[in-house]
Amino acid sequence: MEKDWQSLMPCLQQPLDSCLLVIEAEKVDRRKKWVKSMGQQVQWVQLKSPYDNQVPQWVQYIAQQNDLQLSSDQIHWLQHVVGHRLVDIRNEIIKLKQFVGSRSQVQQKDLETVISHSRVQTVFELTDAIGDRDQKKALQH
Repeated sequence: MEKDWQSLMPCLQQPLDSCLLVIEAEKVDRRKKWVKSMGQQVQWVQLKSPYDNQVPQWVQYIAQQNDLQLSSDQIHWLQHVVGHRLVDIRNEIIKLKQFVGSRSQVQQKDLETVISHSRVQTVFELTDAIGDRDQKKALQH
């Protein structure tokens, strides 16, 4: 792999203004020679998943983009059921919009009818529910 980067070195060291190189990676070792060779020409952008406390703002934004109005309780319910992956949230909101049609006000029964329970539950949530003696919650996990 290092050999492959060597062949790109001239382009990386003197990039054309009209070119854009996008590298997608799980993790980049910035100590590598090819990474260092890019020097000042590179603008690093790291895209991370939002933290759980940031997800409601994203749900609200995605809903507004689809001309839907969700209450705070509905947003938290959706996050609990779908999880924090924005692509999953977006897909569920698109389904919801198709279901409600021209209406922008969403009812809880609309959510319960359309939204898929796709969130991956953790064993810790199950043990918490068992410890709280919450049978309904434990059976949902």
